[in-house]
Amino acid sequence: MSLFPPKTVTLRDGAQVLLRSPEVEEAKLLIDYLDVVRHDTDFLMWGPDDVLPSLESEREWVKARRDEVAGVTILSEADGQIASICGVDSHGPFVRVRHCAELGISIRKDWCDRGLGTILLGELVDWVQACETLDVVSLSVIDGNDRAAHLYKKHGFEPTGRKRWHINRNDEYVDEIIMSRWVGNPKAVSS
Repeated sequence: MSLFPPKTVTLRDGAQVLLRSPEVEEAKLLIDYLDVVRHDTDFLMWGPDDVLPSLESEREWVKARRDEVAGVTILSEADGQIASICGVDSHGPFVRVRHCAELGISIRKDWCDRGLGTILLGELVDWVQACETLDVVSLSVIDGNDRAAHLYKKHGFEPTGRKRWHINRNDEYVDEIIMSRWVGNPKAVSS
């Protein structure tokens, strides 16, 4: 079971944020959070036109995330609200990609520019490095999201691919950039 042990962190502005795993009973709060962040930015894969999950499907998602062995979800809570949700998902049962995982982060607009993204990315990378079955972690960033790309580069991620015209953002087709970081045994990597 991949539960994130509760941990309080301090942001640059002195705000205290609790990092923890989400609870099944919080499904409605998670949906409400998704509804807020999908309107906050054009740099998420889903947006205002996407359908929010049902209460039951969100409960099932939380249950599945709490039981995943090669994955973790971290919710940050402050001032009585969800400030962010992030996580790592493994690539499933296929042997050839079992060593790989995907990382994702979303943060409410009012919690940006306070150092929360840096803290969350550090926690996720630390978690991946401690997971014995994972060697590679990847993420996607929408072309033009220079702040996020800079943060990822600071944490050792490098561009490893590009899906041309993959994102339709307000009727403008933009690229999805794949960034990856090797966290496993360096001797196992071929050039």
